[in-house]
Amino acid sequence: MYMSFSAPPEKPGQDLQPFEWLLVILSFIFALLTFPISIWLCVEVVYEYEQAIVVRLGRIQKGGAKGPGIHFLLPCTDTLIRVDMRTKSFTIPFQEIFTKDPMTVDADGVIYFRVQNPILAVTNTTEAVMATQLLAETTFKNVLGTKNLSEIISNREQIAHTIQTTLNNTTGDWGIKVERVEINDVKAKVKVGDSVSTVCHFEAVLWKATNRWNNSMLIIAC
Repeated sequence: MYMSFSAPPEKPGQDLQPFEWLLVILSFIFALLTFPISIWLCVEVVYEYEQAIVVRLGRIQKGGAKGPGIHFLLPCTDTLIRVDMRTKSFTIPFQEIFTKDPMTVDADGVIYFRVQNPILAVTNTTEAVMATQLLAETTFKNVLGTKNLSEIISNREQIAHTIQTTLNNTTGDWGIKVERVEINDVKAKVKVGDSVSTVCHFEAVLWKATNRWNNSMLIIAC
């Protein structure tokens, strides 16, 4: 079942103009006259993990996205756009983040997402995957920047869920659903020359986090 977060800019299956119908009829006649050679141009196979969108003279065909199987296209007038529906992932490289403490940390993560509405993914953005990746990097940095160091270390799952919800509020209009967000490594930076209070604050945070989460990964970069 595929859910739509918002309507595409144009309703699929709008009626063709008389001249466009003439082109469609001529294309169909051409396919008949050149059969069976035209069969290689008119038949497309869509795989189980794909959805297909048929565009005829610039307009999406009625019925929206089509499932796996064999689909018949008219030469010269029809174009088939394939959309991969499988879950994809990408890594968010280390981002330098200034926490509320204030402390400076580097953090990275992984985003898992998939196309949920292929029509929106094709009509509302030119590169849905790239747009999602760029938005994820910015949101990742902004959300972590509103937290204290102790919160980042001990409340990773809650923060990851916040990032996921924030992303879905925007990517829904692109037909993309973010399924999971993982925060991997957190590197807290303590430089030589930092004040004693800063070092003591960091040690207190580290002690608190270590007692609550023995398996949390904290790398001190001096």
